[in-house]
This record gives sequence, C-alpha cells and structure tokens, in this order.
Amino acid sequence: MSDEYEQPIEVLLSRIENQSEPSILRNQFIAVLQIYYDGLVDRKPGHEPGKEWIEQRDILEDICLAYKDFFGNYYFEKSSENMKRATARAKDAVLGHQEELLLYESGKTAKMRHLSLAEDDMKNFSELIRLNASRIPLDTIVAISSGGFEPAFVAMHLYDKASFRAVRYSHNHFSDSKVLLPKNQPADYLKDEITGRNVLLVDDVLATGESFMEVSSYLNEMRPKKLTCAVVYLMGIEDELYYKIERLKSPLVKVLDPKSPSQPETFFFTMCKNQRRPLHFMTL
Repeated sequence: MSDEYEQPIEVLLSRIENQSEPSILRNQFIAVLQIYYDGLVDRKPGHEPGKEWIEQRDILEDICLAYKDFFGNYYFEKSSENMKRATARAKDAVLGHQEELLLYESGKTAKMRHLSLAEDDMKNFSELIRLNASRIPLDTIVAISSGGFEPAFVAMHLYDKASFRAVRYSHNHFSDSKVLLPKNQPADYLKDEITGRNVLLVDDVLATGESFMEVSSYLNEMRPKKLTCAVVYLMGIEDELYYKIERLKSPLVKVLDPKSPSQPETFFFTMCKNQRRPLHFMTL
C-alpha cells in the first residue's frame, strides 16, 4: 500500500492512466489531489497571482466535482455502468490537467492516509451521513486536507447543491502552526461560503482533537450559521471518546460573544471504530 501511495505525482499519473479498478484508483486519486493541494498551499505566488488562482481554482473544482461523482458511486450506487462512467470522468479530470498538476504540485510524495485501508469505516460513515442528511441542512462542506477529502466527497454526493472548500492544518506531517490556504486564494473564496451558512467540517480521524479545535475556531470567526463537525472514526479505544470530545469543548476553542445574534451553533458527531455505531449529536 505504501508503494501505491508514496510516489511522485508523475508516477501516480502514469498509474492512473493505466488503471481501471476503482478500489485502487480510490487511493491514487486522493494522492494526486493531496500533492496538488499541498503545492497550492506551499508554493510562493507567481508574478500574476490573480490569473494563477483562476487557473488553479478551475482545476481544483473540476477534479473535485469528478471525485464527488466517483466516490458517490463507489459508496452508494450499485450500477456497474454508473461506476464505470464515474471512473472514466475522474480519470479524464485528472489526466486532462496533467500539465497544470505537474506545474503546481508540491514536489513531494503523498503521505499515507488513515483511510487507505479503512474502506469498511468509510462505508459506515457514508451510511451515517445518508441517514442524517434529511435532518442536517448544509450549504458548504469543508475538508481538512488531506484526510477529509474522501469523506467530504461522499457528503457532496448526498448534498448535491452544497459548495466545497478545503483548508490545511497538518500539525504532524507538515508541522503547521495555523490553518493554511492556497497562497493565491482570495480571502472571500472561503469566507463567502462560510458566513451565515450551514457548514459541515470533515476529517478522517479524531486523534487528539487538535485539528478540529484549530479549524473549527478558524471557521467560527467567519460566523457560520451552524457548524457541524464529522469524523470517520475515533483513533483509540472507546473509553477515550468522551475525554477527546471534552477537549474539543475546552477553552482552547474560541468562544464568540454569546450576545451576538449571529453566534454560530457547533455540533459534533462521529462513530466509534470498535462498536461501529453512531453517537448522538453533541453541542460543543
């Protein structure tokens, strides 16, 4: 599995071109997106950042829409013809932007994902999202790069009208000290999709809770109407669950003025990896 993932983007693109099996492409697609997004975050802006961003944004949105179709079919649809069509569309989106992906990529290999071997957990997460879709209004889905990409695309399939945005806070792999965005990205590209909207923040695992604390605080400053946080599984044993959620409720999470009429509501849900069962929604 590490050989499949920890490769330069050139190797991954070549493998995608010659691969037709969705279960293998599932990881290769995310690896390419991870390398590209990290390149947008880490590379210095060029001489024409506005013009560069339009190209980068269009590539990102094109690939993410194709991935929404691919992962939606992978976890929800039973038709082999639909899966074949979605796979071809995702391959076309990636390979059609090969030149630009190579231009803006990070120059690094993709890191191993927690979800690379956790397909059963993703299936359970997908079902949990599906069962709750009617009771959770959503306007925007935000993925914490890169673990949150795959579950975000699953949610996008169910919330067809929701917009998609990504942020990076990788305190282990990159030693990020704050939430990071693509260098060329205008401030309003994210903020306009957060302020006054129902937002779902997605990541792969809850380990220490630090990523959710940092990113939820960052998004809350943009005044969403409601912020819902979802994670595929808890890392560790079930007894640690409530301790970790208490950490999310700690003073490290910035509390906005309770007198403000635009005070966002924040909820959290997850599923326990061991028990395979959803938890009740919890107010942070």
